[in-house]
Amino acid sequence: MRIVFFGTPEFAEQLLQTLYNDKQFSIVGVVTRPDKPKGRSKTPQPSAVKIFSNQNLLPLFQPVRASSPEFIEQMQALKADAFVVVAYGQILKKIVLDIPKFGCINVHASLLPKYRGAAPIQRAIMGGETITGVTIMQMDEGMDTGPMLATAQCSITSSMNSHDLSTALCELSKPLLKKTLLDIFYNNAHPVIQDDSQATYAPKIELVDTEVMWDKSADELNRLIHGVSPEPGAWCWIHIKNEKKRLRIFSCQVVKQEFNNSGDIVELEDKQYCITCGQNALILNLIQLEGKKITTFKDFLRGYPRSQLHFRIP
Repeated sequence: MRIVFFGTPEFAEQLLQTLYNDKQFSIVGVVTRPDKPKGRSKTPQPSAVKIFSNQNLLPLFQPVRASSPEFIEQMQALKADAFVVVAYGQILKKIVLDIPKFGCINVHASLLPKYRGAAPIQRAIMGGETITGVTIMQMDEGMDTGPMLATAQCSITSSMNSHDLSTALCELSKPLLKKTLLDIFYNNAHPVIQDDSQATYAPKIELVDTEVMWDKSADELNRLIHGVSPEPGAWCWIHIKNEKKRLRIFSCQVVKQEFNNSGDIVELEDKQYCITCGQNALILNLIQLEGKKITTFKDFLRGYPRSQLHFRIP
């Protein structure tokens, strides 16, 4: 079965590798986003999918627009049976969707129609879901609205962050994707139309979404911190010797204990420190002060007198 694979991050790279290693599938082309500037130097960095493609000498395409006439001609020339799309990062127009013989198949990291959109993994954790999963669907012109071909469920534990959940969902997707492609090829697929009335959305995570506001409950903040960890990472403002800085928070745990104020640093009986919230409190584990390396909150506190640290911003 001739496949053109569209994808960008590590999640996609793992599924590309799965198809590449299975001789039932022939990867005749790989499409990924243009290299993205990263770090302080803003040096363009290749995607995980590009790195794998180059290592295995796969035909690689990086269009700025996946609807340009040149790109359309290139895709038509590959004579693919199916396009497989996994976290590619660009909406494909009907002219692209109509190219392959069996259409375009998308692997989406939620149980559709819930969490349509760019950030289903993060939003599921932030939303307090205990069950999520993956859906493989036949793509149409809408955003994650096409008929569903296969689904698989996964539990979300209280300690999972977005990387943990992404890894679990990726493992679920590998056999499901191969089976679905073969079902389509041998005419054994049974598409199920989505119930649009049950749809919810998972928009892209913006900086404003990741700020920790200590007047919120510890449970809500715990979900936020784990939902956006390790990237882009939750953050809060902290005053150090009257200087306002950003502190990123990567992991934490809830303390079921009430306090009078929110945003205070309180010492607990077991010599741990928590930050009080609107309801209950959080013990911070891994943190990173801007300009510094990642460290534990305990080690961070050793470097500063508590009297000089303030989470409650006036």
